[in-house]
Amino acid sequence: MGFSSSEDMQFTLLGRRMDKILGMDCKGRGIIYEDDTHAVRPMPSMTAPERYRPLSIAVDGVGPEGEGSLYVIEAEPTRDIPDQPQSVEALVYEGGRSCNENDDWVWRSLPPPPYVHELPGLGTDERSGEIICHGMEGNRVVNGSLVWVSTAGRGTYWLDTGSGMWSKASDWALPFQGRASPVWEYGLWFGFSAVDSGHICATNLYLSVEENRQPVAEQVLEGFAVPEGCREMGSYLMYLGNFRFCVAKLFRMTTRRQGRGCCCCWDVPKEKCFATLTGVEVVRGDHAGKWHHMMKHRSLQYYLGEYFSGCVL
Repeated sequence: MGFSSSEDMQFTLLGRRMDKILGMDCKGRGIIYEDDTHAVRPMPSMTAPERYRPLSIAVDGVGPEGEGSLYVIEAEPTRDIPDQPQSVEALVYEGGRSCNENDDWVWRSLPPPPYVHELPGLGTDERSGEIICHGMEGNRVVNGSLVWVSTAGRGTYWLDTGSGMWSKASDWALPFQGRASPVWEYGLWFGFSAVDSGHICATNLYLSVEENRQPVAEQVLEGFAVPEGCREMGSYLMYLGNFRFCVAKLFRMTTRRQGRGCCCCWDVPKEKCFATLTGVEVVRGDHAGKWHHMMKHRSLQYYLGEYFSGCVL
C-alpha cells in the first residue's frame, strides 16, 4: 500500500472560542481539527475551489454551539449564472438538521454584492468592482455578523450573515488594502494603508457611515515594507485581543546562481521565500491631540523555502 502527500494546504481558525482549525488544499478538499475533542474529521469539498484571488473571512460563531463559519468571495465577483460556480460561498454549520452526522457542515452559495448587476458603463475603471479591502464585524447584529467589502470604484457594502442579505454603506471606499480588523475598545478599524502597504492606519468606520462621509485614515505606524528588491506576496494584520496585533508579511527574494561547466557558463535565478512576524500594540496617546498610537515590539523572520503556493482560503 502506498500513500502520497496532498498539495499545499491553507489553514484558518473557526469557532467562537477559535478552538477549531480548518485546513484545505488547492482542490478545496478539507479537514477540521476540534481542540475540545482532539478529533480530526473530513469536511465537504468547496463547490468552486479554483477561484481567481479568493478572499476568505472566518466569522465568529453565534448561538449555543458557536461553531463559526467561513465565507469565500471572489476578488472580482460576477453575476450569478445558472449551473455555474457562484462568486460567494459559505461553509456553515447546520448540526441537528439531519440524521447524518456527516452533513452537519455544508457549503452554501450566496448572492454576489449588488453592484455586479449595475450597468458596465457606470464605472470609470473596468476593474472598479474589484474588492480591495474586506473584514468581519462580529456580534453587531442579532443573528449573525457583518462581512464588509470595499471596492475600487463601486462603493462599500456589508453582508449580514444572519439573513444572507447585502446592504450598501456608501459610495466611498475604505482607506485600507487587504484584510482590516476592528478594535471595539477604540471604536476603530485598523489595516494596511491603501496607499502604502508598509504603513498601518486606522479609521472610525462607524462615524463615517453615520455621517455618510469618506473615512479619514490616520497613519499610526510605518516600517512594515518588505526589504528593497523583494516582491511582496501578502500582508496580514491579525488582532489578538487586549490591544495587540500580529503583523505578517510574506515576500520573495530573487538571487542569481552562477557557475562554470566543462563547456559553458550558466546563470540561473533562484527564489527564496520568507515570512516576517511582528508584534505591535495599540496604546493611549499623549495630551497633544494624539488619542492613540501604535508601538512595535519584537520581529521574527522565517525562511519558507523556494516555493510559495497559491491560496484557496
